[in-house]
Amino acid sequence: MMKKHLLSCLLLMACMTFTSCIGDEPANAECDIEKAWVHLDNPTSIFYLRADTLAEILSDYASSDILFPLARYNAVVGQIPLFVETTSGSIIYQIVNGREERFNNGSLVDFSNDQAQRFRVHSEDGKHMREYTIRIKQDKEPAISTETIDLGILSINGITLSGNDFSYNGLMNISPYGEIPVQVAGSREGETLTFTVTVETSTDQSVQVTYNNGVYQGTWNGKELLRKQQEATFEDTGTGSATLNLGEFVFQTATLIHFNYEKAALDAKTNTYFEWEEEDPLCEPDIWATGNPGFQLSMSSATWDMYPSISEGGGVEGGKCVKLTTRSTGAFGEMVNMRIAAGNMFLGKFDVGNALKDALKATLMGLPFSHKPLYMRGYYKFQPGAVKQDKNGQQMSEEDVCDFYCVVYKNTDANGNKVQLDGNILDTNPAHNPYKDNIVGIARIKSEDIIRNSDEWTAFELPIAYSSDVKQEDMFNRQYSVAVVFSSSIDGAYFRGAIGSTLWIDNVTLVCEY
Repeated sequence: MMKKHLLSCLLLMACMTFTSCIGDEPANAECDIEKAWVHLDNPTSIFYLRADTLAEILSDYASSDILFPLARYNAVVGQIPLFVETTSGSIIYQIVNGREERFNNGSLVDFSNDQAQRFRVHSEDGKHMREYTIRIKQDKEPAISTETIDLGILSINGITLSGNDFSYNGLMNISPYGEIPVQVAGSREGETLTFTVTVETSTDQSVQVTYNNGVYQGTWNGKELLRKQQEATFEDTGTGSATLNLGEFVFQTATLIHFNYEKAALDAKTNTYFEWEEEDPLCEPDIWATGNPGFQLSMSSATWDMYPSISEGGGVEGGKCVKLTTRSTGAFGEMVNMRIAAGNMFLGKFDVGNALKDALKATLMGLPFSHKPLYMRGYYKFQPGAVKQDKNGQQMSEEDVCDFYCVVYKNTDANGNKVQLDGNILDTNPAHNPYKDNIVGIARIKSEDIIRNSDEWTAFELPIAYSSDVKQEDMFNRQYSVAVVFSSSIDGAYFRGAIGSTLWIDNVTLVCEY
């Protein structure tokens, strides 16, 4: 159930169905859990942050599943004192063996093994009730899937020359592997070298590396290698022969996190707009949020295909993709000066209860991550809408353009308090974004590089530029959050854009150092 001040806004629209209790809502009919927390003498023995002892409940109170932030993967989670705050006059019970038992604050609740405990809140008037589950989910142990291949310092003699092309195919004695097959094929243009080196270290292990413009990249046993900037030299030692000096041939494999957007379904509550879950085992399934719930506030009669963020066929590999479209918000949007809703998708949460009051602050960007991304890559298509308009509905001179980026930020302040960036995430004005200095890494597509009006998928790869060092231990302790954001209109957060601007996204990957 929403609070009364929110209900007044929703009733004004005469189109809302956001009720969480059964029946109408006379005075003293609320039955919401407004706050939930646990008491621990040493909070960081279980959670990553002291502040994590407070459950995450958004301001609309719409969800009946209350989750605490992730407990440490190696924590011993068991019987923990639980405290709740419910709406005035209501009574809360715990469901034990199918029966209601009056719950007293501070009672021990068994949260071991990720189990969700059931509770039921009865309103003061006795006419309404609501069931909840409360859960402390344990984090997964960080998956360190990286490997190191070290072939030492390689200098390949006996290169065969043919014009600007060169090749080698023979055995080399590489410690500690012994005599192993090595193949080289490449070319040179003046001082520029381009070549591929394949080294088979055993019957089932091999490294294949391409060198181009001073950068090595390749695979090791089918795993992607982290790129390495290093100079190789080519020495012509005589007629028809040469030596290729590769330097220190040491590489580390990358950790890849894939977002394929195949698992999409209409929301369970209203069955009107899409929600997504991810299947990659390196991340939690429920990581994507959109502004779809906010769009529903202004266009409650819209069918699923009219929403800004939908799932669609025709993906890169023939499966599903994400279609983001800038939509009109109709008469109500015009009344509140929120005339458009850009299609968006981001790692984080959307607080629909705050959407009408402050849409930027309702967009909670970023989730704690345990892997350090170095690149974000994927595929997109973009078609701009015909006319870009400002917040007041006036035509603007420039063409609308989409936007997508990745941001890594420190999710605590100097005192160890939790930091959650919002829709102001890229705003450099400290009055709007007081935690702008918490950002340590950014990758963003340049507007001038965006391919428009193509029916073909365009590949993109954005390197993340870091302004400070990120320690692996801190990343594993989820001291940093990662925000990946896509929008059909670059200024959509400020209600500027062209109705009809459409961005398709598919097969996005974070290439991580660990």
